[in-house]
Amino acid sequence: MRRRLIRLSESDFYQVVGRAVSKILCESYGKEIDWDHVDEIVFSCWYDDDDLQDAISNGDVDNTKEGINDWMYENLNFSIYCYDIDGNSLGGLDTTQDMMDYDGIPQDYIDLIVGEYNSNPQCNHEYRIRDIIYGMANSCGNIDDACKKMFYTTDEYYKGAHGFVLKDGTIVIMPQGGDHNAITSVNGVESKWQFVEDGNPSILDNNLRVGGSLTYDQEAVIGKMIRCYSDDDLYVDFLGGPKGEQTCKYSYPDYRRVFADIDRYYDDGIIPQGDGF
Repeated sequence: MRRRLIRLSESDFYQVVGRAVSKILCESYGKEIDWDHVDEIVFSCWYDDDDLQDAISNGDVDNTKEGINDWMYENLNFSIYCYDIDGNSLGGLDTTQDMMDYDGIPQDYIDLIVGEYNSNPQCNHEYRIRDIIYGMANSCGNIDDACKKMFYTTDEYYKGAHGFVLKDGTIVIMPQGGDHNAITSVNGVESKWQFVEDGNPSILDNNLRVGGSLTYDQEAVIGKMIRCYSDDDLYVDFLGGPKGEQTCKYSYPDYRRVFADIDRYYDDGIIPQGDGF
């Protein structure tokens, strides 16, 4: 039987490859990647054209869109590598589809990759998607979720932590070498001071800035911070409040005294005295 050779147009071929890319991502191994901290994805896909033509010539593949799609699904080589905001590798994969295990990549990231590929469909081409954290954060429904998406976070205070304490006690860690102004990269945060006054204390070594009474979860974190500096001085800035900004120093601070001063100032307008400044 004589086989008729079908020539796919370039656009038809790239549609076939695009579907294969999407299918690969949906069924690819991604368990070990910390997707919340992915800020850059480098990916590429390629195939061996000689293998494809041999498969068609030998009758192993139907020379139709469906036949080529099936061949691509099993033979398209695919790599994806992920990096955090500091350029550190978060892992990746480099394999053919038929060697992949099902575990899944989050749909948001699949959409990013497929969208980037479809914007300029090419095989044997390296694609880079940057500033992913920023885009993902700005798609969040509220500022707290955006902060958790954009920055590293921890639930455990450690001495020297540099960032903000959200109302649920989550510590949002600012980037190494940066300052608290980085928080303004979150959509809806106009200034670091306003963020503090909105109820998110800032911490930096033995410096604490508050903008109101603390939640129970914030007290747990900041209490641990104060205890870390119980043999030192603690500097506290009281932003906003009934009588404007106040600043004082606590020598050999006790967290109970500091918390009492915070509550008295914001609830009753009593200016904290500390141990001078």
